Amino acid sequence: MEQTRWRGEANWGIVLGLLAFVYLSGPLSCRLIPHRKIELLWINCDFRDGRALLSKHGDFLANLAVCDPLHRRYVLLPALPDDLAALTRQLDVIHCHPFLAPAGQDRGDNADAPPGFRVMCLLRCSSTLILFIFSSSGARAGQWRTVTFGGWGALMAGHVGVDFFLATLSTRHHYAHGRFYWEIPYTRKLLVFDTRTEDFSSLSTPRGHYQMVFVEAMEGRLGMFSRSIEDDGKHLLYDILQDNGDGTKEWRREDVISVPYKYHYDIIGVAGGCLLLHGNVDNPESPEFHFSSYSLDLQTMKLKWFRGTQSLYFSPHTHLYEGFSPSLSPPTI
Repeated sequence: MEQTRWRGEANWGIVLGLLAFVYLSGPLSCRLIPHRKIELLWINCDFRDGRALLSKHGDFLANLAVCDPLHRRYVLLPALPDDLAALTRQLDVIHCHPFLAPAGQDRGDNADAPPGFRVMCLLRCSSTLILFIFSSSGARAGQWRTVTFGGWGALMAGHVGVDFFLATLSTRHHYAHGRFYWEIPYTRKLLVFDTRTEDFSSLSTPRGHYQMVFVEAMEGRLGMFSRSIEDDGKHLLYDILQDNGDGTKEWRREDVISVPYKYHYDIIGVAGGCLLLHGNVDNPESPEFHFSSYSLDLQTMKLKWFRGTQSLYFSPHTHLYEGFSPSLSPPTI
């Protein structure tokens, strides 16, 4: 990997006290990577553990960079080896979804070095799913490898068609207790990837729920915040996946949280121990803020307003970033 520091201004985003929520969507500023490195726009793919994952528009796997925006550092990931590059050319790729996996703990011989990271890229093909994995540390440091999900056809049996769901598999992923989750539209199912065993599986979701966000509940359980079609989204629902003790699991309601009635809401995501909601007012002629943001403390379940604007709207697909000021944050690269 090529590690570099760049000069210029940092992209600060929006800072709220010590905790920063940085909203980034679409192409990133060219300030992140020097101009001599840029031929096409770099697209922001993901934010995690103080790092941004960028890909060059047009070929996600050929050009990937991991950046530390606070300390103005970046690394360019190596190209795929010849055998994996040849594999991608043979596949009928429908979509490529790069993202960051949680930082590893292996620093090698240098205990003062930043923790390692993993970059993953989910390729949706006409008949299967293939996950490309890159590790910056550990036994496979600097190497690309693949994991194939051969059970996609069986998982989709009885539905409209595999090709349809490959094309519509949500690119919004969720992480909790070592597993990634993707919604499979119109099926009430989640695709699950365990980062420890590197195995794929599936999980069912409750009927009539939408805008689902998955969080880490107590005792290693999976929690889910969602909206309900039945009450027109006037409440936030919180369910926990319970083990029945007989090899089966089911979702059980833990809490119902009322939200201010005058807004339509999008669940943006989770950061800093809070669930972030962004709402637009029902009446655009209202003198109040047209858009408001609320945070729900995941420990107390208390909802607080923290931001309003009359002109700025954040897409539900923006990335959330949490962190402290540079003086309090060690480098991540």
